[in-house]
Amino acid sequence: MTFKKGVLGLVGFLAIVGLLGSFSSDDNSSSSSSSKPAVSTSSSSSSSSSTKKQQEAKAPKWNTKEADATKNGNWQIAVKEMNKVDDLKSIAETADPSSVLKAPWNYYGKVLTFTGTVSDIKENPPDSESSKRLGGSSYSVVVNLENDVTVQGEMAGSSGNIKEGQQLTIYGYPVGTIEGNNTMGGHPVYICIVGK
Repeated sequence: MTFKKGVLGLVGFLAIVGLLGSFSSDDNSSSSSSSKPAVSTSSSSSSSSSTKKQQEAKAPKWNTKEADATKNGNWQIAVKEMNKVDDLKSIAETADPSSVLKAPWNYYGKVLTFTGTVSDIKENPPDSESSKRLGGSSYSVVVNLENDVTVQGEMAGSSGNIKEGQQLTIYGYPVGTIEGNNTMGGHPVYICIVGK
């Protein structure tokens, strides 16, 4: 009987030690496994939050308080954006010119295309503000569209053989509106774009 009690006591003791061992290893594995996802979750959330901040930092901040392209500073933003793109034509969108004239800020950051008749074209001097901003050489072109809306383009490069009276398609970033001149002495408002 004593032998049986001794064997049963030893078996019970070993069972208790085995159970305690399994509990402690379960606690370690569960605590280590629960801590691993928490670490990766926090690092992935901080990673996605830093990526979002980087994208916000990279996104240009267009001036939507002032529509006048000579005052709002959107020129500089358009030039920076334009220099990131080799072919503006490939990403250009069409838009209703009347809508662009009425609310140009709705189109900031987009390359738009306009087709109309050239009413004025001139090369800008190499040391002019326009040429300096656009990288050395530039020209100004005024294009009258079919729906009585006019676009003034400040374009990088040379005007080449563009002449008054010809049909022309231009591509560029709208940067606001600009006050133009007409032969009657009025000052109509034009869409102003920066392109190449």
